[in-house]
Amino acid sequence: MARRNRKKYASGHTRLLVKARLSPAARREKLFRGGLTILAIVLGAGVIIGCWFGAGRLIERLFCQNEAFTIQTINVQSARLQPAYIKRRARVSEGMNLFAVDIVEKCALLEELSAVKSVRISRVLPDTLRIKVTERVPVARLRRRGYNMYVDPDGYVLGEQYRVDGLPCIEGYRARKLAPGDQISDPRVLEALALLALCEEPRFDGLRIVRFYVARRDYLLFYLQDGCKVEFQAADTPERERKLKDLALTLVSPEHEGKKLAWINMRVDRNYPYQYR
Repeated sequence: MARRNRKKYASGHTRLLVKARLSPAARREKLFRGGLTILAIVLGAGVIIGCWFGAGRLIERLFCQNEAFTIQTINVQSARLQPAYIKRRARVSEGMNLFAVDIVEKCALLEELSAVKSVRISRVLPDTLRIKVTERVPVARLRRRGYNMYVDPDGYVLGEQYRVDGLPCIEGYRARKLAPGDQISDPRVLEALALLALCEEPRFDGLRIVRFYVARRDYLLFYLQDGCKVEFQAADTPERERKLKDLALTLVSPEHEGKKLAWINMRVDRNYPYQYR
């Protein structure tokens, strides 16, 4: 039986709406068609999932279970760490399948070592695994509580086995606990490391810093190779570079020819106060 409804429009006219009810047969046909649609979607999804897993099994058989890709050689490149130690740490060995090695996982295992800066692992078909380890290189000696530790340009701490004679010394760092693998965040220490990096550039050739004192919070104190004491303060990298260039020019200035500076104050912007020996 048709159901009637009245709808009134803004113009004031009234329109009679009629909704016809479906017959039982038409309703069953509609439900049947809906069921077929759902079934087709489910079957399509099943086919896609089956193809996915089937392709995965095929790839596994072609590569991960193929004896042709059995590792015969592990080529390890490292400056200090022994190849046997690196292989043991990465949990890889000859006889494993080349494609069964999870490269991301193995890199993460090696990068946990305090002395490792980066790791690159690659496959060389058909049977070689190549591991390249880039180690951290100490640029300064951190003197604290009667013993030495070593730090790289990024502030990472290295143990005694990375000892290098003749490195600049950093003193006055007062952190209570410090162990290999820690990264120093003290701003004075980081500024000292930044100055050392600049001194390696050709434009600052001849400017050699041998000792830093980082206990002061407001400025950095360091000593040059000839014994000159420098009080140094810079707000950012450009100012640091400018002042270091000023220092290099001051040391070779004709004004100071035949004289040796004992102290120079570079905490001011320009016209640095200085004193002879």
